[in-house]
Amino acid sequence: MKKIICAISLFFSFSASVFTVEYLDIPLEIYPKAEQGMKKILYLLEKKEKEEDYKLEIKFGKDIVVDDNIHQFLGGNLEERDVEGWGYPYYIFSGNSEMVHTLMAFPAGSKKERRVYYPGATKMLSYNSKIPLVLYVPKDVKVEVSLWNRMQEIKEVSR
Repeated sequence: MKKIICAISLFFSFSASVFTVEYLDIPLEIYPKAEQGMKKILYLLEKKEKEEDYKLEIKFGKDIVVDDNIHQFLGGNLEERDVEGWGYPYYIFSGNSEMVHTLMAFPAGSKKERRVYYPGATKMLSYNSKIPLVLYVPKDVKVEVSLWNRMQEIKEVSR
């Protein structure tokens, strides 16, 4: 009876380790805490078939009151770092409030709250559901993550 119980428990422990290899179970506590004035944003990506066909686009912006001109922030930097001792990446965004815009006259009262982006910090990343996407951004910055999918390959036309 003891041999059967040992064999069953050995089987379940082996099958559990097989599933752990299939999806890395990363403790989220290994990522640093957000510094003063920053917030940590964490995305857990769902597993997809053929993940190499997917990309993530990350955009950063602020919601501010502006007129109908085209506005964008100057600068903006997205720095990639690794969790010390683990090697998993995380990203730190920094940007100032200097803005450029087109110079067209709009009627008074046309100002609305809009999202103004930091185009210099927009980043495309490979899709990887085995690790979380961890971002550190200032508290007033909004993050947009878009999922891009390669639907088909475009073939070269030779002439």
